[in-house]
Parts: sequence; structure tokens; C-alpha cells
Amino acid sequence: MDSSAVFDRHGLRETGFWRSVAISRDRAEGTAGHDLTEAFRELGGLYALFGRFLGWRAELLSSRYIASLRLLDTPVPPPTVAELTAILQRELPGQAELLLADLNPEALWSTPSRAAWRATHHGLPIVIQIACEPVADADFKLFEQNIKQVQRADVAQIVAPHIISEFRQWLRDGESLVRERKFLEVLNEHQAETAADYPVPLADLSTDNVLCWPLVEGEPATRLIAAGSPGTAALIAEAVFEQFYSLGIVDADIELDAFIVAPGNRLTLRRVSRLVSVPPASVNTGMKYIAAVLAGDSTLTVQTLYPLAAGRSSAQLEARLLNALSAVAPELKVHLRYPRSAAAFESNWRALSRLYPAIPPYLNSLHRNLIAVGYWNADAIVGGAPVTDAIEQAQWPALQRVLRTQTAQFADPQRLKEWAAGAGLMLFGSLREANRLAEEVRDNNLTMLVKTTAPTENRRQANRGVSTRFSLAFLLLAFLLCLHWGSTAAEPTASILRVTAVAALGGLFWVVSRIR
Repeated sequence: MDSSAVFDRHGLRETGFWRSVAISRDRAEGTAGHDLTEAFRELGGLYALFGRFLGWRAELLSSRYIASLRLLDTPVPPPTVAELTAILQRELPGQAELLLADLNPEALWSTPSRAAWRATHHGLPIVIQIACEPVADADFKLFEQNIKQVQRADVAQIVAPHIISEFRQWLRDGESLVRERKFLEVLNEHQAETAADYPVPLADLSTDNVLCWPLVEGEPATRLIAAGSPGTAALIAEAVFEQFYSLGIVDADIELDAFIVAPGNRLTLRRVSRLVSVPPASVNTGMKYIAAVLAGDSTLTVQTLYPLAAGRSSAQLEARLLNALSAVAPELKVHLRYPRSAAAFESNWRALSRLYPAIPPYLNSLHRNLIAVGYWNADAIVGGAPVTDAIEQAQWPALQRVLRTQTAQFADPQRLKEWAAGAGLMLFGSLREANRLAEEVRDNNLTMLVKTTAPTENRRQANRGVSTRFSLAFLLLAFLLCLHWGSTAAEPTASILRVTAVAALGGLFWVVSRIR
């Protein structure tokens, strides 16, 4: 299909004065989102995928476009059962016939990157998932050339070079089953600690080209949101926060139909194919940023947001971002109870993109997910749910889970032993450094002048300083020794030593707080 003719028909190729005035103002403002969505739907293929990629991208498009793009379907015909059979016989020659014997020929899902079917293994329902054919480089180059024809002023930013490059990376991240399997295997190690459940690959039925896991039944989140379920959006928001806070990942292709709520109100992800890692150094900063936004602290917001995007900051950059935030007015969402927190993240994202367009993918994906949760929260309210802010509602449970996980580590004797050993090594290193400095003073024959006629108050301060240093040394030594022996001693001695270690730690904090 001729892409230029399609873009022309939908008024997306404004290139000069005469073309711009040829399109009525009513059309430009009233059907803008519909025009872009319909053009992508007509062209299909990579254009439809690009529309999916642009979904929820509030830093690039206004709410009119987002409201239309969220309705864009990207149906992909699944591979035939014959093609699946060939893959299973090649990858799992000993298990293929058993899996195919009870295979449901109707695909569970068929996305641009994945297709899956239901089967049974030893009488238990399982999911068989394969990757779809990757996009050829030649096809992407043709798309890249044609998409640049979209030049209407209010959408021209979507074809900027860094956005096209990000789209290419987004496509490539979803192609590898090996990458997905590694992520899922790591997630499995934390499955008992997480608020949401993820697919659990079956080792004997998973290869580089096939992934199988037990099928979990539940209520689709799409149905719950439409019916006005009051807690579903908050469960998804909690999963978004948990991914960032505890797991160090972000889902770069979050979609409502990927979630189900299993018995016990347990959120379960049916599939995850585009997970993005979060740099470890950015997790704590990101937690501060989210807390600042929810607390309405604009100063802390800019102090944390710019370092997340650029890895650095300064008073001048923060002032520029603060001015940009002040200049961005929240968009009015007609007929939607859009939550305040999602509107704040949306404004921050837009302001940041104006000053620093090359935002890291994990930060874009985090904002994208929170914007999506905001819309789903609004949809649930339309369906009859109470007027609540799901993002604010999910923040504290997610933080509580992080605190419980961190605190639980102190109940593990092996972790305590390792921590005590590390702390002991650090103390030993500090003593060595102090000894080295003392030797340098001696070797260079340096002397220290001591004023012996100090006033009484100075002598008291000196005595307090000596007492403080002695107290710190004693409490630190008691803490390390009790922590070390408490991890190996038998009960009840171990419990007594652990309590003593906690008391010594409290004493350390108290002594440090008294230092002036």
C-alpha cells in the first residue's frame, strides 16, 4: 500500500503554508487522534506496531491521540499448528507428540512478538509459547523512510530520530525468547516475595525457541476494569512499583489483557516479553522521585528526576526543569476521572522531554506504565468503582513489601554472617588506614602543637570528644561481635546476641546524633 497516499488522505503530511491551511481547524482539533490511528490501521504491519509503541506516550502526544491509539488493535495471525508442530519436533523431540496430543488449536494469544497455545503435560494445563518471525532490517529501513512523511505540526515529534531508534530497540528487545527466559528465571527466585506472579518456565520443556509454563486461570483484568472493580487498577500499580523498587525491571509493553486476577486476589501476568532493566544506582533515586511526586514536593521532584534522565544534575538544570514544570498545564480529560498522581507524572514527563529528549528507556517505560494505570483507574471509575487514586493507593503497600523483604534478610543466619564479615573487613580497612597515617606522621617527623592552657570549657569539650570516640568504638565492636556470633551460636544464646546487636546499633545511632 502507498503510505504517502494514506498519510495524505488523513491530513498527516502538512509541509507548507498552503497545505496547512487546506485542512480545516475542526478536523485538526476534532479528529486528529482518529486520523493517525486510522492511517496506522490501514497500513498495518510495522505501522500498526509503531502505533502500539506510541500508546500511552504522553510526552509525545496529547490525550486526543492517546485516547484513539489505545483503541488501535494490532491483530497478528498466529503461526499454523503445522508450523508449531515443526518447531516442537525440532526443539523437543521427546515431548512433542505428548504435547500435541491435547493441544488446543486456537491460540491463547498472538501478539506482534509472541504466539501461545494451551496444552497439557502430565494432566496439568500448560502454555506453549514461541516467538514470531523478527522484522527484517530491509522492512524496517523502508518503514523508517516512509514514516518521515508524517509532518503535521502536532505529531511531527513522533518521527524524530531518537524516537525511531527507540522503536527499533523496542522491537528487538521483544524478539528473543532467550532474553525472556533469563528474566523469568530470575523472577522465579523471588516469586514467594512478590505481590504479583509471573510465568514459571518448565525447565524440561523450555529451550531457546520454545517456552512452556503452567497455565494459571483467573479473571481477566479487562473484564474487571470494565465492571468497575475497585482494586484491580491498584493491584497493577503495585506491580509496577514492585518491579521498579524490588526487582529492578520495568515492563516496556504493558497491556491490560496481559493481566489476570487469580483466586485469592492475586495479580498474575500471563506474559512478559519486553522487560527492561533498571540501573541499580537509579532505583533509590527513582523511589525518591515517585515519593516526591505523590507528596507534591516540586523541589525534590526536580532534584531526582533530572539525575534519573541524565545521570547528573546542577542547580541551573534543576531551575530550568522547575520552570518547565511550571509551564506545563495538566490536560483536561473529558468524561474521565483521571487521577491526580497520573496527571502529575504526565506533566513531569512532558517537561523533561522538552529539556532532555534522550530519556532512558526504563524511565520512559516507567512513566508510560503509570499513565496507563491512570487511564485504567479512570475506566474503572466509569464502570462504577469508587473515586480513588490507584497510584497513591499502591505506593505504601509496595514500600511495605520492600521493607519486609529487607528486614527478613536479618533473619537469615547466612546473610547475617556475610554482612558481619563485610562490616568487619571494612573496620579492618579503616584501622589499617589510620595506622598508615600514623606512620606517615612519624616518618615525616611531624609534631602537633597542643595548647596546654586551654580554658575549662575547651577541656570539657576535649574530654567529651574522647568519651564519644570511646563509646563509638565500644558500641561498634559490640555490634559486630554480637552480629557475627549471633549468626552461628545455638539458641537461646543466638537470640540474646541478636537483641544485643540491635541495642548496640541503636546506641550507635544515639551517640552519632549527639555529636556536634
